[in-house]
Amino acid sequence: MLKRILPGWANQMYTRFGHPIYLVGSSLTATSKPRDIDIRIILPDNEFEGRYGSIVEWEEDTWQNTWRESRQLWALDMAKLSSEVSRIYKINIDLQVYPQSYNEKLFKDKQKLRIDSINDFE
Repeated sequence: MLKRILPGWANQMYTRFGHPIYLVGSSLTATSKPRDIDIRIILPDNEFEGRYGSIVEWEEDTWQNTWRESRQLWALDMAKLSSEVSRIYKINIDLQVYPQSYNEKLFKDKQKLRIDSINDFE
């Protein structure tokens, strides 16, 4: 079922964000059915800041569990996008958009699988 659902939706997200869409986490490695499907979109830092505000504030809020404007904008967008796809396809999707610098610090060596089919020659 995922093989039919994710590529079409991922292409829509690629069109919206302009960057590859990746499947990550337990759905790539689990031997049993994962609790949710983890999807990540990695944006260049300047594009992330254009959408959500200061990366410095966003990262500080991540570690301090505080909620300034940049973190609030991001969290609302992630909740909206995740709930839309989860409701439509009846699967639990955890979609998160990360700035490239943050992703490289924490997830650089983690396995990921590109699921959109847009040929952007990256």
